[in-house]
Amino acid sequence: MSSSQLVDASLQIYRALGGRILWLTLLPAVFSTIAIYFVLDFLAPMLGTTKDPTSLETQIGESVFVIGLTLFVAFPLIIFSASYAGALACNLVSDHINGLVPSPNAAQEVALKNIGRTFLFGIRQAILGAGGLIFGTVLLVAGAMLDASNPDASGWTALLAILAFGSSLVVAPMVFAFECLTIPVMILEGLPVAKAAKRSRQLLKAVGRHPSGISGVSNLFGMVIVLLVLLAAGIGSGIGILSSLGEFNAWLETSVGAELGTKVLEIVPTFLSVWLLVPVWAVTTTLIYFERRVRLEGYDIEALAQDVWRADRSHRFEL
Repeated sequence: MSSSQLVDASLQIYRALGGRILWLTLLPAVFSTIAIYFVLDFLAPMLGTTKDPTSLETQIGESVFVIGLTLFVAFPLIIFSASYAGALACNLVSDHINGLVPSPNAAQEVALKNIGRTFLFGIRQAILGAGGLIFGTVLLVAGAMLDASNPDASGWTALLAILAFGSSLVVAPMVFAFECLTIPVMILEGLPVAKAAKRSRQLLKAVGRHPSGISGVSNLFGMVIVLLVLLAAGIGSGIGILSSLGEFNAWLETSVGAELGTKVLEIVPTFLSVWLLVPVWAVTTTLIYFERRVRLEGYDIEALAQDVWRADRSHRFEL
């Protein structure tokens, strides 16, 4: 199966299962959006203000407080929601590919059963992907502390911080690409996080005359970007249509309408992006998992179905 065929197949599966997946992932998408705007509207502005501009210790304490809330409150909620949605979509897609009747109830049970492992994997991804950002922030804080006593040293620290931030732009996509099959491996083979991540990397490697699976993952990145652009264009067209309605413009001119309308226009694009695209990622990575096993290990769908059944002995379909 070529990369373009893989993308076409994933979109066909998304059309077949999209309604059920979107309904089941609606609440996780809401929680993710709330967490994102908690960071953007509440925490991020706090980084630009301080109660005491003359005290470096106060500024560092405020920064640590904001970063702590981001890392230990907002990010876990986002990771939890995305992990649950990914596991749920993976289960439904697996049933569909194996010729079973996809069961929303069984998919929810499997997603909840595996939420601990999928959440730990999300934390792992966040640490590896954002490691440069975290290290760069630490270096910037260290540079600010050194600035008073040794300006030359603080300059070198700032340079290292910039390099650390730049490395995140390279490391994060690589981590997401090579370990993108980890959730399907955990759900369908029952492996723990570390072994599942290793298995994901192995499945995506080039073996003999079989090319690497990274091209399919690259197409997935491209598809997500295209869908984001189309989503933005659709939202822009919708806003344009609403703006042509006199009643809507009159409502926006009121104080309540202006404030509410601004917030809706800020939140809806983020919510739709999370709600629509996380399942697209999960559907496609599950399909890539099956394609790589068939290609590299010579398994047919019947054998894969038996493996999936052994990994999860609960009743996976409804009559």
